[in-house]
Amino acid sequence: MRSHHYRDPHPAKATQANLVGAVINRAELPPHPNSLLLPERFKRYLLDVYFADFNPANPSGLSRNTASHGVVPDVALNRKGHFSDF
Repeated sequence: MRSHHYRDPHPAKATQANLVGAVINRAELPPHPNSLLLPERFKRYLLDVYFADFNPANPSGLSRNTASHGVVPDVALNRKGHFSDF
């Protein structure tokens, strides 16, 4: 995502929101719900799991940070791993 973001000749600072924005904004417009390039579920994954807000004092749900910091709730650890369930 960072490499894709910096293809812009005048990129904004590479924050989480700007990285997701770069990926989403360069997808087909208007986005088609069945697009193979950026399915709506992948967009939700980026926003809700990969770049989810994280508070180490009060962790919640399944995200990249709760999993890597070892504070993911036990109920989130199932074989399906659907992040929309939390």
